[in-house]
Amino acid sequence: MAEAAERAARPAPGWRELEHALGPEAEPELLARLTRARQDGARLVWGEGGRLRLDLRAAYGEEAELAAARAGLMPYAARLAAALARLEAGAMPTPGSSRPARVLRPEPPPTVWVEDDAALREAVAALAAQPAVGLDTETTGLSPRRDHLRLVQVGVSDRVWVVDTWRVGDLGPLARLLADGRIRKVGHNLKFDLLFLAGRGVGGATALFDTMLASQLLAAGEEGVSHSLRAVCRRHLGLALDKREQAGDWSGEISPAQRDYAALDVALLVPLAAALENELAKQGMARAAAIEMEALPAVAALEGAGMAVDAEALGRTLAQGTAEREAAAARARALLPPRPRLQSHLLPEPLALASAAEVTASLRALGVEVGDLREETLARWGDRPEVAAYLAWRRLDKRVAFLDGLARYAVADGRWARVYPEYWQIGASSGRMSCSSPNLQQVPRDAEVRRLFAPPPGRALVIADYSQVELRIVAALSGDERMREAFGRGEDLHRVTAALLAGKAAGDVSREERQAAKAANFGLVYSMGARGLMEYARQGYGVDMGLEEAQRVRERFFAAYPGVAAWHDRARREARAAGGTRTVTGRLRRLGPDARPGDIYNAPVQGSGADIFKAALSRVWRAVEPLGALPTAAVHDELVLECDAEYAPEVAARVGAEMRAAAEALLPEVPFPVEVHVGAHWGEKV
Repeated sequence: MAEAAERAARPAPGWRELEHALGPEAEPELLARLTRARQDGARLVWGEGGRLRLDLRAAYGEEAELAAARAGLMPYAARLAAALARLEAGAMPTPGSSRPARVLRPEPPPTVWVEDDAALREAVAALAAQPAVGLDTETTGLSPRRDHLRLVQVGVSDRVWVVDTWRVGDLGPLARLLADGRIRKVGHNLKFDLLFLAGRGVGGATALFDTMLASQLLAAGEEGVSHSLRAVCRRHLGLALDKREQAGDWSGEISPAQRDYAALDVALLVPLAAALENELAKQGMARAAAIEMEALPAVAALEGAGMAVDAEALGRTLAQGTAEREAAAARARALLPPRPRLQSHLLPEPLALASAAEVTASLRALGVEVGDLREETLARWGDRPEVAAYLAWRRLDKRVAFLDGLARYAVADGRWARVYPEYWQIGASSGRMSCSSPNLQQVPRDAEVRRLFAPPPGRALVIADYSQVELRIVAALSGDERMREAFGRGEDLHRVTAALLAGKAAGDVSREERQAAKAANFGLVYSMGARGLMEYARQGYGVDMGLEEAQRVRERFFAAYPGVAAWHDRARREARAAGGTRTVTGRLRRLGPDARPGDIYNAPVQGSGADIFKAALSRVWRAVEPLGALPTAAVHDELVLECDAEYAPEVAARVGAEMRAAAEALLPEVPFPVEVHVGAHWGEKV
């Protein structure tokens, strides 16, 4: 306190010192705005706690002028905060210093409260000339199906309109504003807002920019980085937000504090988008960001549509699976000795099959010396009846667990139900989407399970997926001529590889040889070692090969595809020099110096696959929405849609064409065929 008082007693630094503290990298627009503020009477003063601040109120007595001045400086808040901190500490800029040592607390902008239809029309008319507006909502909860939209906030840095949707009857003007492609709509986690708006009939939003997705792109796979609005504003604007009202009750009378909170978030969005876009351009990710933003409406539609489930069939299958699991458990326990437990060894309790420790001890008692219970480990002992019985129980237990979870998430309406998973648009460090509650990306490839996903009468599923998409991406990225030629001629690459490995004609390749080549193709493009290939072939493809054979297969594979080997060398050097990898659109994945080679090769392939799939998703959605089709599941390279049966052939044709076009626009070096199937349930294409 004494130090703060002593500092406040000294004269405040002048404008020349502030410009010096800003350094030579200060933007000309920032310097021009500060010069204008100085000429209008703004000054540097010591505030509470001995903190140096820029007093704009001394220059602008009118609230509108003050708000405009604050809004103009907001995009430069991080740089201004850093300069003020340097002046407080008596320090000048140091090379590479960009993160502010302190943050500024923004003040709420002037707010217009909209409570009737006429006021909403006036608000939309006032916003129609803006190139970009911030968009946010406040709701009574987090579920678009159970909770309700309360407020919609739209505005710019110096003015925000807050629409009370419980009092405004006609939200049509708002829908027209959001659908206007000339005006960019900026939000944070916009998928949430779009789902609630759709529940009130406000759909068709275009020209979107999501600051959360932009922040996730810039994080480039780094873990532990928060992408909350508060964290992103602090990192990129140097502004500290008070989010205490976020968890408040929005179903009653709106308090002044809630009004300020709702307005402030929106006022920051357009400047925040500008800062993020600038950083994305510097990082070479503008194209990747454009794909993410274009896919956003389709991802919201995907989550909002849910996926249809035959609830009656689900109930029967779950009951049958539970009975089969219990029978399998009894068979396994009959073969596996129970583990004695302390004082109850004379009457041992049944073996707990879900306990890895107990099952491991039981197997060891039978002479099966396993170190763990992984599938690939137990596969070595697959001829032992005890191991086979345990594996049979475990597979049934996994299946029943999935069915039970599906039943818990299903929202039933008579025989038919729908599940509404949550999709995370950037859900993995590679850029892939992920899914939860339930995870439809982990539905077993089991026709009996997948046939449960069926639409009601009169509707059909259109199921489309890319053929060997990752291998085609490898062919494009590596430039391997033999691989590209095989794809260009429409040949089966697994059969081509089998022929090259075996030294025979492709027509003479056996099924077993093709399976071994499949393991080689999918394993060795990521530079899997011989031992890893041996385990991978056994576990994933049922192919037994010894270590020496796996080593020979590896050598022959890279001799057959020298472009892939050269790509590995090139990718490894470039990743270590740049500290990460890039996809075809420039999406960055940061990797440390000790990154495994497999990660170096996997990241650009899976990431480019994510780029392709999201580009396809947005194109497909625009093409099929006029036909009433709904996207209902997205599984990495597979897209499932639901539509009226009479439109299914046309939907299928559009889906196939758009998916091919999306892939070949990004990687024209190889063709990307799409397999499309129209059916009554998902199990028809396994």
